[in-house]
Amino acid sequence: MCNHVNIICMTILPFQRSFKVAITFFTCLLPRICRAFSTGSVVLSILFLCGGKALCASSPQQVRIGVLANWGVEKCVEDWTPMILALRQALPHADFTLVPLPFEAVEDAVADAQIDFAVVNPAIYVNLEVTHDVIRIATLINQAVGRSSSKFGGVFFTRADRLDITSFEHIRGKRMAATEARSLGGWLMGAYTLQQNDIDPARDLSSLHFLGAHDQVVRSVLDGSADVGTARTDTLERMEAAGKLHLSDLRILTPPGFRQDPTFPFLHSTRLVPEWPFAKLPHTPEPLAKAVAAALLLMQPRPGERPTHGSLWTVPLPYESIHEIMRSLKVAPYEHFGQVLVGDFITQHPKLVTAMAVMLLALLLLVAYFRSLNRRLHAALHLVRETEIELTRQANTDGLTGLCNRKWFNEVIETEIGRALRYKRPLAMILMDLDHFKTINDKFGHPVGDAVLIAVADRIGISVRRGDVAARVGGEEFAILLPETNIEAAALMAERIRVTLADTVLALAGQTPVRCTVSIGVADVCPSIQNHSALYTAVDEALYKAKRLGRNRVEKSAACAWQGNDASS
Repeated sequence: MCNHVNIICMTILPFQRSFKVAITFFTCLLPRICRAFSTGSVVLSILFLCGGKALCASSPQQVRIGVLANWGVEKCVEDWTPMILALRQALPHADFTLVPLPFEAVEDAVADAQIDFAVVNPAIYVNLEVTHDVIRIATLINQAVGRSSSKFGGVFFTRADRLDITSFEHIRGKRMAATEARSLGGWLMGAYTLQQNDIDPARDLSSLHFLGAHDQVVRSVLDGSADVGTARTDTLERMEAAGKLHLSDLRILTPPGFRQDPTFPFLHSTRLVPEWPFAKLPHTPEPLAKAVAAALLLMQPRPGERPTHGSLWTVPLPYESIHEIMRSLKVAPYEHFGQVLVGDFITQHPKLVTAMAVMLLALLLLVAYFRSLNRRLHAALHLVRETEIELTRQANTDGLTGLCNRKWFNEVIETEIGRALRYKRPLAMILMDLDHFKTINDKFGHPVGDAVLIAVADRIGISVRRGDVAARVGGEEFAILLPETNIEAAALMAERIRVTLADTVLALAGQTPVRCTVSIGVADVCPSIQNHSALYTAVDEALYKAKRLGRNRVEKSAACAWQGNDASS
C-alpha cells in the first residue's frame, strides 16, 4: 500500500487546494499506515513531510548533484546517470540533475552554490569540508567488474617486459605518469606512498606528467611514453574487463614490506582509504539532505540486475586518514600546515625571544668550542690509526719485497689449517727456493741479488689469486698458502711460476742479464697434518726432493697420499 503513496500524491497534484484538508488528514494517518506496511518509499516521505515541505508540491524541487568527472565528462554521465534515475524514482518530488565537474571546476561550483550536493574524491572532499563546511551524508560502495568495496587506494605499475623496473626502488630516475595533481587515487595516494619510502618526486623522478584520465595513464605506460604509472585502484581491472589491456602485460610495484589487504578485491600498492563521499553543501535544506541520505542508504539494484556505479551506499565513513595524508603532503587545505609566522611570534613574545637569542648565542659559542676540540681529537685519532696501521704493516711485511713476512705467514697458516680441518676443506702450500742464489750475490753483488728477490716477489704477486697468501719466509725462500686448493691445483700454479721465473730476466748487472731458476715443493693438509710445523715439514721435504733431483722442478709431497690409499683400500 505504502509503495503507492507517491503515485497518489502525483495524481492529486492538480487539485491541491481542493484536497488540502484531505492531504492534511492523510498526512496524520501516514505514520500509522507505515507501521502496518514497512517500505522504503513511506519512510522517505515521512522524512520529507517532517521537514515542513509538502510531499505533493506544486512543482518538483530542482536538485543539482555535482560529480567529479575524473574519467572525463562522457564517462561521468554514463557512470552516474543510473544513480540520478534511482533518486528520481525514490524521491519524485525532487528533480535531480547531474552536473559533471572537471577537477578545476569543483571548488568554484561549491563556492558559488551552483550545486546542492557534491560527489567527489575524498581529497577534494576534505578540502571542501575545511574551507566550505560541506558535510558527508553517505559513503560510496564502489562497483567494478562484479566486485564491490567501500575503500580504495592507488596502484603503481610498469610494463611486464621492463626488466630494469622490477621493484619499487627502481622507480627512482624514471618517467612517471599520473592522473591529476588533486586526484587522490590517481596521484595523492601514490605521492604519499613515495614519501613514506623516501622517494621525492621532484628530486628522484626523471619527469612527472599529469594526463587527466586514469586510462590515459595506463596507455602511456603501455606505449612506452612513461616508464611507471600510478592510478586509482580498479582502473586496471575495469580496462581489462573492457578489453583494453591484459593484466599480464603489466607488473604491479609495491613498496618494501607492503602487505596487500586480502579482503580488498582490486590490485593495490598503497594504504586504503574510504571511498567517495556524497556530501551536502551548507545551503542545502536539512530535510532534503535527510531524504537523499535515506534514499541512498536504501538504494538497491532491481531484482535480477547487477549493481551499477553509484547504486550502493553505506553510512558515512571516517575520513581522518585523508586528513593525515594531506597534512603529510601539505596540499590544500593543509598547504601551510606546521608553518609559524616569525614576525607574529616575535611581536607577541619579545622577552621570550630575547632570552632565546641569548641562549642561542651562548649555545653557538659552546658548539664552536666543542667543534674545535672535536676536530683536534679526530686529527689525533686519525694520526694514531695511521701510525697503528703502518706499524702493523711493518710488523707483518717483508721490508725488501713487500710480501708477508714469516711471522705473519705462520699466524695465517695456523688459522687456515684449523678452518680446513674443521670444515673438511682443501688447503695447500707452496715452498720455493731460488737455485744457486748465493752465486748471484757472490758474482754480481748484493744489490743485484736484492733486485732478483724483488723481481721474484713481483712475479709471485702476479701469479697468486685473491685469498692466497704469499710470503718471504727466508733469505731466498718464498711460500704461498692456497685456501680451497688441493695439491694438484697447487702444483699447476707452482709449475707456472717456475716456468715464468726460468724464462724471465730478473735483473741486469751492467749489461749482463741475470736469470735464476727455482726449486719448488708442494704439500696439502690432511688429518695427519694438524699444525703449521707438520705442514712445513711435508712441503720442505718435497722442496729438498726437487733439489736432489736436479733443481728447477716442482715436487709434490707424499705425506697425505698414503692415507688416501689406505682409506681407499
